[in-house]
Amino acid sequence: MAHKAMDGQNLGPLKGPVGIRLIIAYKTPKSRKSEKGQYCALGPPHYADADNACKAVLDSLNRVVYDDDCQVVALSVSKRFTAEGEAPGVYVQVFEL
Repeated sequence: MAHKAMDGQNLGPLKGPVGIRLIIAYKTPKSRKSEKGQYCALGPPHYADADNACKAVLDSLNRVVYDDDCQVVALSVSKRFTAEGEAPGVYVQVFEL
């Protein structure tokens, strides 16, 4: 997915320190419709730990967005239910520091 996002951007991997913001948006279950757009810390249903999801995303960006995930020096991660009309997924913002 990272390769697809970088296609046509004429950008190579970043070389210096980077910051990352991740938003993990889970589909809102029917039983929790009143919680649309809110943080999802408690189940049921249970959701992946933020740190595990974060590691998978950071590893997938290696050699595509940056040379190595050791370059990540600032990190913000949140997980929540989708807002009205929003698709579930992982939203990633990478910025140079």
